[in-house]
Amino acid sequence: PDYETNAEARYPVMYWLHGRGGAQTGIPAFVARLTRAIEEGKTPPMIVVFVNGLPTGSYVDSYDGKQPVESVTIKDLIPHIDSTYRTIASREGRMVEGFSMGGSGAAKWGFKHSDLFCGISIFAGALHTFDSMGQRGDILERLYGNDLVYFAANDPWALAEKNADAVRGKSAIRIVVGGNDGLHDVNAKYHEMLASLNLDHEFYVVEGAAHSHGPLYD
Repeated sequence: PDYETNAEARYPVMYWLHGRGGAQTGIPAFVARLTRAIEEGKTPPMIVVFVNGLPTGSYVDSYDGKQPVESVTIKDLIPHIDSTYRTIASREGRMVEGFSMGGSGAAKWGFKHSDLFCGISIFAGALHTFDSMGQRGDILERLYGNDLVYFAANDPWALAEKNADAVRGKSAIRIVVGGNDGLHDVNAKYHEMLASLNLDHEFYVVEGAAHSHGPLYD
């Protein structure tokens, strides 16, 4: 809120990843909620970038290369933001957060690109495995070419295991999920896996909340 009046300040940046089927229409309400939180001192001032992950893009480069969501963000968008706005243009000033499909995306990018992000915030992450993604065969084919090796390179479970040493003690990690969310159990299992890897993190269950980010932020 004070970006225009505090001309000398530089700000951390949160890259926010929407859920499956998400669109830009929900952004104004989110911005209003976050602005209130900043003004009330509940969270520090920050710049938030709302990444367009496409309705079912899953924050990966599609197997056929036609939807390079990850590359466009990592290689083009982040440098553009840092060159255009007064950001803290280092890993210490950059985090990734997302809801549902975006929560899974936050895990993918946070663990894969630990040199870029110092914080990983997963809200009700759709943390699918290759087997569970098989229930959505069209997405598995379109995004991953039914290729287990390509899926593993973008799997939030495999990425956490592979890059645990690079993240341990260097990245803040949290998981938030509703108690009545159908994704509660898979988020709880992800929490257990992170614990088994000795990765310090926070795990919050919002009792009574279903699969909606509003109650989680409230």
